[in-house]
Amino acid sequence: MSSRFYLLISALTAFSLLSACHKSGTKNCDQDWIVKVRNAWMPLSSCSPEFNHYLGKGVYRGTVLYYTSISCTACSVAPPEYGLTCKGDTVRVADWKEVKDIKILATCRDF
Repeated sequence: MSSRFYLLISALTAFSLLSACHKSGTKNCDQDWIVKVRNAWMPLSSCSPEFNHYLGKGVYRGTVLYYTSISCTACSVAPPEYGLTCKGDTVRVADWKEVKDIKILATCRDF
């Protein structure tokens, strides 16, 4: 698969994720993000054991971030340049080694 395809999918996913994650006192941000990525990933036909989109969560410098990326056994995929807060604010990640408590919340194979 071409790198343009990866960039397109990443851009579409990021756009979908940025579209209004509003946090109220009772909302569960993890579930909100899972619903958003599920809707973004539904039209994808490229989900397989070898090529897998995923939603991750981690803590970067005290801020909980959500991010999407791709795991691919046959290709080299760089980590995303940014993560998003529950509200959808963009946070640039200078060094992914500083992101702690990383969890995979969902993959495209979960839906």
